[in-house]
Amino acid sequence: MVIIWLLLILLLGLFLLAFTAILRMRMPLEPNLSPGDLSEARDPEYFVHQEEIFREHGYRPVGDFFWHEGLTSVAMRVFLAEDGRGYGWVLEQALAGDDHPRYGVSVMSLFPDGTVLDTTSATQGTLIDPPWFRREKVAGDTRSLLRRHRERQEEMHLRGKEPLAIEEKELLATIRRQERRLGEYQVEKGRMKIVDGKLAYTSRGAFHLLWKVLGRLLPGAARNR
Repeated sequence: MVIIWLLLILLLGLFLLAFTAILRMRMPLEPNLSPGDLSEARDPEYFVHQEEIFREHGYRPVGDFFWHEGLTSVAMRVFLAEDGRGYGWVLEQALAGDDHPRYGVSVMSLFPDGTVLDTTSATQGTLIDPPWFRREKVAGDTRSLLRRHRERQEEMHLRGKEPLAIEEKELLATIRRQERRLGEYQVEKGRMKIVDGKLAYTSRGAFHLLWKVLGRLLPGAARNR
């Protein structure tokens, strides 16, 4: 019985430590997008390969970016569709001391009514998707993701909606504006708050994040038994 109580106390302590760490996290309200040399990335060849695929699907590179967020480095190559009716990026997020960076691909199209189509390889975090933000996760390779985004554009076309054309000189401001819009929605819904100009989790948001993490870990642990 004593051992059970000690285990419960230990688990509670770990939960409180994780909860406190999440509350102390700070994230930019909009991406830094500092121009940088992707040779500093863990895998520069990843971006070369991804560029080939984007070019196959009618996109061209318009900028490379590299910046640090605390212990995390972010490398990013941004693309714009030749007709301006879509943009995307590939990124590498590497944590100091971790030899396994996280890679992601996202493609977006904007519409005059405010709708945003987001086709991405990224797993859903703790963000609440607004009604105007239509996210779809595509498992598999970048070619599949880009094909699926084109299909989604065609579905919107059949409903009489055409994406906005974005000029290259407007692209970075557009990306920042859309990311800020998502962050402000999290604040509106009480999942996050703004502290010193950055996003931070509220207690409610931190609890939700921990709950989701536990939900992912427990089934995995059960399957491994």
